[in-house]
Amino acid sequence: MNNHAADHRAETIDALTKAIGATSSDEELTKLHIERGNCYLVSGDDGNSVRDFLDALETATSKSDMVHLKSMIALTLARKDEKEQAIFWALSAVDQDPQNAEGYHTLGLVCDVCGFQNVAVESLERAVHLDPDRWDSIRLLGSCLRENGRLPDSIETLSRYATNNPAEPLGLYELGWSLHVWPGENNLYRAKELYKQALEGDPSPSLREIIERKLHDIAGRENP
Repeated sequence: MNNHAADHRAETIDALTKAIGATSSDEELTKLHIERGNCYLVSGDDGNSVRDFLDALETATSKSDMVHLKSMIALTLARKDEKEQAIFWALSAVDQDPQNAEGYHTLGLVCDVCGFQNVAVESLERAVHLDPDRWDSIRLLGSCLRENGRLPDSIETLSRYATNNPAEPLGLYELGWSLHVWPGENNLYRAKELYKQALEGDPSPSLREIIERKLHDIAGRENP
């Protein structure tokens, strides 16, 4: 299965490379470089991915494309642990169009990875202000609020997310974790129920393992 997917991506990259060599249209070149860059990213080839996104920036004309490309460069560099460069490109995405929520989401995500929680929260709050239904920003904001010690705000934000995405395991887990660490009547029970719901939603293997550890911790508290 994995080998088949890798072969398919290699074929797609070859086809895109031929298409890039055969066109002189800036609009088409931008689109093709973005598509090939995404293929490289999925393949784990961060270096070629960044190069394609940089090439796409040379021909991009729309603000939204430029914000997206700078965001993708920032996220790829963050994945490579090149934190200073990642923050540079994330800030550049925001500067490209201060009314575009994607740039602020990217800056929030990169700052969260780098441990700058205050800036992460501010950036994600701005992203949600610009796009109130940007659910990935809302979920990440709830997580960052928790890490920033703002547990009531975290629970309120993640409750909104879970209400609108009731079958999404990661959101249920994040809300459960905020309740888990906030002392209060019935919070541990509520956290346990949310963890169980998250497990029913077929989470990724890594998330399943984390949730099972949290449930084990709760069981230890309930039965010392």
